[in-house]
Amino acid sequence: MAEHAETEQSEPEVSAHTKPTPDKVEEKPTEEAISPKKAVHPFAKSIQRAQRRRLFTILGVCVAALSILWGIIYYSTRSGILILESEKNFTVTLNGKAAKLDQEKDGVFIHARPGVYRLELSRDGYEPFIADIKIASGGIVKLRPIFSVLPKTTTTSPTTVDYVRPSLDHKSVYYLGDNRQTIYRVEIANKVQVPITTEPLQGVSDMQWTHSADVALIQLPDGYYLQEIPTYNFQNEVRVKITQPYISALVFDPNSSDRIAFVYSPPTGEHSLAFSNDRNITSFDRKADIGAITNPKLIWSPSSDYVLLIDRSGDPTKNNLWIYRTTDGQLVQLTTSGNVTDATFSPDSGTILYEVRSTDPSNPVGSTLSVMRPDGTDKKDLGIAGKVTRTAWKDASSFYLPDLAHNNLTLYQLGGSQTSIPFSFPSGNIQGMNYFPEDQVLLFYTAQSIYLSDLAK
Repeated sequence: MAEHAETEQSEPEVSAHTKPTPDKVEEKPTEEAISPKKAVHPFAKSIQRAQRRRLFTILGVCVAALSILWGIIYYSTRSGILILESEKNFTVTLNGKAAKLDQEKDGVFIHARPGVYRLELSRDGYEPFIADIKIASGGIVKLRPIFSVLPKTTTTSPTTVDYVRPSLDHKSVYYLGDNRQTIYRVEIANKVQVPITTEPLQGVSDMQWTHSADVALIQLPDGYYLQEIPTYNFQNEVRVKITQPYISALVFDPNSSDRIAFVYSPPTGEHSLAFSNDRNITSFDRKADIGAITNPKLIWSPSSDYVLLIDRSGDPTKNNLWIYRTTDGQLVQLTTSGNVTDATFSPDSGTILYEVRSTDPSNPVGSTLSVMRPDGTDKKDLGIAGKVTRTAWKDASSFYLPDLAHNNLTLYQLGGSQTSIPFSFPSGNIQGMNYFPEDQVLLFYTAQSIYLSDLAK
């Protein structure tokens, strides 16, 4: 019994307040415990940021390259017409169908596929502008529209435009229309045209305008007349004949409505340049003996300091340019080689632009342009084929001239440089041009129409 007691173990007594101890759970080794711990690079985050920046830079370069490529493809493949007008104040049709206009920085753009189109622009109060346009693949045709201000004729005979003269205040222009029967005034600012004579004129062979533009000097078959240009009262037009005999080549002083220069050639053989301070020429003063000049054309300078005289004899080689200085009463011959056909002054009277006949068969107009000072110095052949009547002074040092062969308007600087302006001239032969600096409007005309174009751009 005692031996049995020694081998038998008694279980410990469990108190009601004692929690049983759970069996110990064997823990599994973690991955970190199995594998050795990796070392962390001290600049890992900086390296990651640098890699992200490099990736974004590469993506940005790719996007920029794709944008440039897209732009090159777009501008090399798009075709259309760029109309150099600042506002969409007209409607456009291409081959009779309405065209959509997109406003751009330089004007209004019309998208069109390559091909040949009849372009027609319509604007209220004007005849439509029509041009035939050929667009190449990826090409853009630039043009500056022009609009005729002359109403469409309602008669079977064609309308004519003659003796176009700008007013001396550069706010309007006058011309003889309706087959030389009616005098019209075109107001440049609002582009309005109004007839200013009601009684038909007959047989007009020349017209000049006074400084105040209230009287026109008209040459009719039986002599010279002063034709009143009424502004409001169209019922009492007055036409007065100048009774002074043996006078010709009459021109008004640009700064006086009464002073007139003319040629006096009585049967006695006298041939004089004369001035009158009375528009009716009841009296006059002889200024210079011009016996060496046959049938001269007279041209006042804008300053009234000079009068040019161009010989118009039957022998072109003897037709030279002369100048009379009103400041000292001297008559000076400026050219000796002949062939002078026309001339004009720059707006400041500091330059004479003159036209010389050319016998070169390749010259499209048969004349070239040259310049000089009023004292005859600084003569320079500009090497330009052109006519004085087709030039329009922009300022004292540059003038416009149409380049009809390339459908451009060229601005020539007296210093030698030139700038081409896209322009679409009408099919008719250009007779003359004038520029109005205050409104930046170019006016030019054919034998049938007057056109206005805004050069503000």
